[in-house]
Amino acid sequence: MYYHRLAPAPCWFCLGSPDVAKHLIASIGDSFYLALAKGSLIDETAAQVPSGGHVILIPIQHCDNLRSMDP
Repeated sequence: MYYHRLAPAPCWFCLGSPDVAKHLIASIGDSFYLALAKGSLIDETAAQVPSGGHVILIPIQHCDNLRSMDP
């Protein structure tokens, strides 16, 4: 049986993507970058920092899953 592999959808986390939210990036390292989340996990009206302090750590190397990342 033959399975057709679908092309990956545009990634809004890739730094080279025109869709990346550059205004949310806090710091860029060698392998990862730190960004504020687009949405919050808590009520933002009660939070004293944007996104309620929720940040995400994103690998610079594009990967489909954690197992495909370089060690």
